[in-house]
Amino acid sequence: DFYKIKEIFPYIPKTYELPAEVFYIYRQYDDVQSILDQAKENEAGSLKLDVIRGKTMRMRASKDAEYAEARSFDRELAAKLRAESGMKEELNQILREIVLCSMALGEYKDALSQVEEAIQTDPSVDNLWLKADVLYRDGEYEKALKLYQQCQKHVADNENIYEDLGN
Repeated sequence: DFYKIKEIFPYIPKTYELPAEVFYIYRQYDDVQSILDQAKENEAGSLKLDVIRGKTMRMRASKDAEYAEARSFDRELAAKLRAESGMKEELNQILREIVLCSMALGEYKDALSQVEEAIQTDPSVDNLWLKADVLYRDGEYEKALKLYQQCQKHVADNENIYEDLGN
């Protein structure tokens, strides 16, 4: 149980990482924030907790200022992750968060530059699909359509691709 482990190991980041990740997966963002606050209170910090914090900040954002704050946090975190070896997956996650925050703010050129870096980090269909979404939202419909079609080849059984192709 989390609270018993926290009593024994309050200063170890792993004590907080797993519960925060589980709450994040189940979209319990207030609970994630509570875990992150407890970790901070006990001075148990890690890049993994920062990644969870960055993702949670965007998911809890509802105002432009909150999206801008999340993006600023994520930009600083991306710089730290670039300097670490073995953090490629986490860097990709944070680059995607920056893209999503920029999109929420209507800043599509910034989103496009960030998604390009995400694609360089991880040329997955998810990142290509995200780039197509950015292009579509920026009014680049032909470019978006070509990327959606490219994604369709890899995820033909995903109904969402047909929705995006139809837009």
